Amino acid sequence: MKKTRVFSVTEYAEGALRRAEYLRDENGVVIGKVPGAQGFYAQGANFEEARTNLRDVIEGNIVLALQLDHAEGLGKGQGKEGNPMTSSAVSAS
Repeated sequence: MKKTRVFSVTEYAEGALRRAEYLRDENGVVIGKVPGAQGFYAQGANFEEARTNLRDVIEGNIVLALQLDHAEGLGKGQGKEGNPMTSSAVSAS
C-alpha cells in the first residue's frame, strides 16, 4: 500500500520562515533566504516586505513542486525544529 503524505502548506512555510536569514545590501534592500532551500529567496524595501515576499516564494515553490510531481523532497533536511513534516503531520493509507 502506498503511503500518503499530508502536510499543511502554511505550517511548512512557517517552518521555513523561522529558519530564514535576512541581510540588507549596499542599496538598503532587505534580502531574505532560507538556508539549504534552493531558490527560496526574496527581497523587499524593509523586513516585513521581504518576509511577505519570501512567504510567497516558499508557497509558490511548494505548489510548483506538487504540480510537477517533485514533492518527494518537501519536508526533508530541515531538522526537527523547523520541519513541519513530523510524525503527526504524516499519515499512511
